[in-house]
Amino acid sequence: MAILDRESMSASMVNRLQVAVPIVLAIAFGLWSLQNSTGDGLVFSDAARHAMNGALIHDMVLSGSALTPVSFASEYYARYPAISIPYHPPMLAVLIAGSYMLFGVNLFAARLVVAISVSISALLFYKLVEQTLR
Repeated sequence: MAILDRESMSASMVNRLQVAVPIVLAIAFGLWSLQNSTGDGLVFSDAARHAMNGALIHDMVLSGSALTPVSFASEYYARYPAISIPYHPPMLAVLIAGSYMLFGVNLFAARLVVAISVSISALLFYKLVEQTLR
């Protein structure tokens, strides 16, 4: 009977680890991607471009110019020549713009989208490896 209890305990422990490990990894990678989000955290050139693309969409929605995006973007680029919407996929900019709507236009709001994306990617990668190794 003690062997049965030990086996059921180890199965229970394995089940808990299968749930806890991916969550801990997702949280760790998410927090790691938030480092320097209160100071000068845009050290890579693309990070600043993505943040500005989000600001462009944020300002376009707030100004009501969503029906004339090309003319708005042209005028916006004349003032802030750091946008790069034609060169980067727009979904990240849309998500950053949504974060700006919730938290205001700041570095943390931009980095939060990246942190959530990294956390989801870590979970999905863990599940992919787990499925592959079965």
